[in-house]
Amino acid sequence: MPSVAADHYERQPALDVLRIEQTQPGEPYRLAFDVELRSDGDAERRAVEMEGRRVEIPLELEGPVEIVVDPDGWLLFTTP
Repeated sequence: MPSVAADHYERQPALDVLRIEQTQPGEPYRLAFDVELRSDGDAERRAVEMEGRRVEIPLELEGPVEIVVDPDGWLLFTTP
């Protein structure tokens, strides 16, 4: 089952990078899912396609942002 982790870092002023990495053991899966960026009451969705272990997406951000991977739970949905 796929497992992913997301973080972001500042590459230069006003340009951040969102890094998403598959963390499960074994070969990476080919994945497609949405990422939602939430800031100051606004939300922006981006489609992400992963064909390897890691993907990096440049972002132009102003201020703090909450990153929500697979906001609708389609890909990473798990049951107890």
